[in-house]
Amino acid sequence: MSDMKLKFGVVTEVDKRGRHKVKFPDENDLVSDWLPGSQDETVGTQSYKTFEIGTNVAVALDENASAGIVLTSFYADGDTPPAEQTGIWGRKFADGGEVWYDTNSGNLSLISSTSITVSVGGSSLTIDSSGIKIKGDVEIDGDLKVKGSTDLKSTKINGVTQTGS
Repeated sequence: MSDMKLKFGVVTEVDKRGRHKVKFPDENDLVSDWLPGSQDETVGTQSYKTFEIGTNVAVALDENASAGIVLTSFYADGDTPPAEQTGIWGRKFADGGEVWYDTNSGNLSLISSTSITVSVGGSSLTIDSSGIKIKGDVEIDGDLKVKGSTDLKSTKINGVTQTGS
């Protein structure tokens, strides 16, 4: 890949391997061959992303539009970023999911349209529209305050087991 030039275009097709076809309006709507998209990591720790159809991208491209790489996307005129302040890292997905980290406050925010699950070994914590489910042992180091009713099927307090129906 020699004599690469920086070009700007719009993604027209995407495949499962993370490759893209890109149309270049300033080149008489020339469409590239399949080009790989840049990834953060590809060996050991791996990442995967594709640019969606219609995304404005910067591409390193040879003169025949047959070899190159999709480098990054950018906001063009009329595109609105999902956040407009410094110190924010985030990703907003088409299905409504979001991941945000605010370095100003130290707040991490996860938003899902269905559920969020955190798993470690055989234990897990799942949050969905029906509530919070914990699979595994739970240790609380501090006070437990409950507002609302509780439904305890079996408890052991000071060595005494109590069962209910």
